[in-house]
This record gives sequence, C-alpha cells and structure tokens, in this order.
Amino acid sequence: MPHPSTRCLHRGDVEATHIRLDVVLGLGHGTVEPTESGTDGVRLFLAASIPQAGSHQRDMPHRPHTRYALRRILSPNCAYVGFHHLEDKLVPSRKTHDGGRVACAGTRGHVTSARAYESHCRARRSVPAGRWGLEKRTPEDARKIIRTAKLHESELTETTQVLRFVDASNRNANLRLLQLDDYLLKEIEEGKELIFKGDGDENVVLCTNTKTYDVKEAETSNSLLLVPGLLFAAETGLNETVQNDSMECDSDTSFEKSNTSLNKSTDSDEGNKVPRKIEHKDIINTFFTYYELRPCKPRLSKLRKLLESTMYQGVELEYAVEKSKLMTYEDIFDEIQASRLELDEELEKIQAIKIDGYYRLLDFDYEFRVLSYMLDLIEENSWPLDKISKEVTFESLKELLPISILEAMFRFYTTESIIEDGIQYYEYKQDKVCIFLARVLLKSAGKFNFSEFMQAWKDSVPEGMVPNESLLSGVALIDKSNTPNVIWALAESDLPEDINERFKVLFQRKAKWTVQEISPYIQCYATEKLSVNAILTKYARASTQDGVRVFSAKHMK
Repeated sequence: MPHPSTRCLHRGDVEATHIRLDVVLGLGHGTVEPTESGTDGVRLFLAASIPQAGSHQRDMPHRPHTRYALRRILSPNCAYVGFHHLEDKLVPSRKTHDGGRVACAGTRGHVTSARAYESHCRARRSVPAGRWGLEKRTPEDARKIIRTAKLHESELTETTQVLRFVDASNRNANLRLLQLDDYLLKEIEEGKELIFKGDGDENVVLCTNTKTYDVKEAETSNSLLLVPGLLFAAETGLNETVQNDSMECDSDTSFEKSNTSLNKSTDSDEGNKVPRKIEHKDIINTFFTYYELRPCKPRLSKLRKLLESTMYQGVELEYAVEKSKLMTYEDIFDEIQASRLELDEELEKIQAIKIDGYYRLLDFDYEFRVLSYMLDLIEENSWPLDKISKEVTFESLKELLPISILEAMFRFYTTESIIEDGIQYYEYKQDKVCIFLARVLLKSAGKFNFSEFMQAWKDSVPEGMVPNESLLSGVALIDKSNTPNVIWALAESDLPEDINERFKVLFQRKAKWTVQEISPYIQCYATEKLSVNAILTKYARASTQDGVRVFSAKHMK
C-alpha cells in the first residue's frame, strides 16, 4: 500500500511483521553518523542501522514502554546501546519543500536514478565483472566519459569516483534517515541522548534532554544514495599530506587547496594526459523516504492520570495503596512523551512529591489539611506575612506530618523574603494560597451566589491576604447574566484532552465566552505558530455582544 507523502509513525505500523518500533526507527545494532553541514547549515541527516526482524530483537526484553538512546559514535571501538561504528557520509544536496536539505551522494555531472542504473547493471551480465559482479572502470573509461560529456579534463581533479551498487546480499537494508537541525546535530556530537518514545496508540516523538520533536515520515521523488567514504573536493587530487591537512582547516582554506589541485592540470593536453586515479565507491543503500523532526509541545496529559491511582492521603491510609502501581522517576519518564527538563517542570507544576523513592500526588483533602496546619501558625505566632519561620513551622508540625510532606508543601507555597540576623525568612505565595482556598469553597458547592462566595473567600484566607476575582480565571466560571450572579467550579485539568470534545464541553457549560474567559482552558493547545485567537477562529464562531467580542459554538442548534 503506498504511503502518503507525510504521515505519523505508530508502533502498529510494523507489528504485522513483529518488528518493534524501537527497531523500525533504528534502535538496535547499527550505526549513527551525522552528515557534514550543508551551505545553509540547518538541515542534516543521521543514518541509523536497524537489525533484521527475528534476529537481534528476539533477545531484547519485551516491555510495553521501551526507550533506547542514540548517541554520537566517537571511535570504531566505541558503542552505546547496541550501536557500532561505521564511517558513512551523506552529502547535503537537494533542498526540500521546507527549505532544508535531503542527503544524497553528490557528484559532478549527470547521475541516473538509482533504480534505472541498477536495472542497467543487472542487464550487463556479459561484461567482465569486478567486485559485486559489476564492471571495474579504468582511467581510459573515465576519459571517454569526460569527452562524451564535453568536459575538459584540465578542469577536473585527478581523482574519478565510480559509484556502483553492491550486490543485493551485501546491502544494508536496515538504515533510516533522520533530518536534523543544528540543535539536534550538536546534541549528538556532544554525546547526549536522543530518545524515541511512544506507546502503542501514540505518535512517535524524539526527545533530547530539554526538547521534544514530532516524528513523521516524508517521501522524496529523488533517490537518496548512501555512499560510505565519498571524497569531497578538498580530498581529491591531493597528496596525502595536503589531504590530511585539509581535514583540520576551515572551509575557505579547503576550497583554496582544492583550487590548487585543479590548477595542477591546466597545462595538460592530449599529448600530456593527467594521471587519473579511479576510486570505486559502493552505494550501500537507496532511500525514498526520511523522517522529519519538528519541535512540538511535550505530551503530558496522561501524567496526572498515571499518578492519581496512588494519591497520598496520609500515613494512616497507606495500607490501601496498591504498591505495584507506585512509580519511580524513570518509570514515569518511560511513559511520558517529554524530555527530562519538560517532565521535571510538569512534576513541579502538578505538585508531585517524592515519597520513599516514588512520585505521588497529594489527595485534595489531605493537601487542605496540611496547608491549614501551616497557615494556622501565622496567627498562633503573630507572624507578619513576610516573616514566616521555616524552622518553627517544621518543629511545630513534625509530629503531625512526614518531613517529606512538610518540605514539599513549604516549597510549593512559600518563597524567600528577608534575611534578619543571619536567618532566612519566608512569605506565602498569596495568589497560590487564595486560589487553593477558592477551590476548597467551590469543590462541593455546585453553583454559588457570587457575592456570598466572595465574602466567604475573604474570610477563609489569612489576615492581610486579599482575594481578587482575576485569580478565578481557569478555576471557576462566573455568570453575570443571571440575577443574582453565580459562580461554579471548572478546572482545566477536568476537561477532555481532545480539543473538539473540550470545546463541546465548554460551550455546554457556557454558551458565549470572551477571549479572556476561555483562554485558560485552551492555552495548552497554543504554539509559537498557533495563537489562542487562531484556535478560536478554527473551532468557534465569533460575534459581538454589547460591544464585546465573544465566541460560541460553530454549529448552534
């Protein structure tokens, strides 16, 4: 079945042949080798070798969520995660539709398509055969071709490279091409990890230590030829000393030396032929597709779901927790399609706490209990809001709460304020405290009279803290069209992940939204190229109400 020009990769794409995703994307015994930079310096390729089905992967431990790392290979004896060294080089050549470059074996002059040339070679069985059953070219053969092409030999270097297809049994059919940007190439060259991640029903992503990339397969109409050891201009027609020096100099110096090589031949004529050296180069693979890598947002939606089944509710209820579902950091990292930096930021955002080596979420009621203990100490000790003592807080509550819980909650809800007599004091993050206490009031109240809610909210916070209506954005909905005005809880984390389903729920809860009201609930879908307004234009209908721009469902009944 023909592939579309661009498609997402799934583990299911290859399950029919019992090859796991790790193998399809080059995660087994094989090679990784970045190409030399093109003139634009932005799109480069990585060739990764893959084991045949039924061989290496049978020995790999079967896990539902497996990740393997790609590393830059530094020497022939250096191997990481089953990769071995092979000096394969790709030449940046034809530009792709996105302004990047695809990699193919480059040469001056005309090169027929890989398929046509291969068929031509198979048809020439009567020709004296060399290696792999192909004819070996001689210097005179090269000169004939030069004359046929109406080229002057004096304009060429002394080295002619003959590209030939290896016998089918000697080809490496287990290579894939990855299109890299400068950042990814640098990561590989510095020996850092590139990790493919994806569950059975997820699109594949590639993660570095700090970024996540979407992986899609793209087709190219041209054949891309992989030729190990192909010589470039600075490496042809030069003696060994100059050639070695050229590897250490910059591109400008290399160009000057290649010109020197060309000028060696300017006095040649038919009576004084230039010595011609023939280099036979094997085409070990032909590509018609490659994998495009594009930066994307980390896919973090299932993180909270993974941790909800083991919420911490206090020491007295630990007996009810199913220990097999507890997750370490590495367990979570294997499951979540995000880099380590992005995962760390999200764990902090959702306030996951490391307890006895496992990451846990706090039960909402338990978190309220702990925060209440902490806030009560403000009044008991007559502390100013910017002079909270960490030592006194811990000493007062150590008999009631585990130290790991105290440490985490103090970090979540306080920040450093002043230093007095060498003692560091803290202050509570007032907005965060107010928002949490608002959620407590709204949790089981259903629709709440708005004015009564605001009064109850002010009464619940410590003296000196001032709740503000703007803090309710993304936490609750306020309907001011009713008399009296009402408010009810609506948290972003409680909405469906699918964007169409999310808009459906939002418009069921409220028929018309301003941009300010709806933004907290759809901001997670915005990217550098797709703003909240652009999302609303696509999924909602705009209108004007009392001079204010509002959005409603596109297909209203």
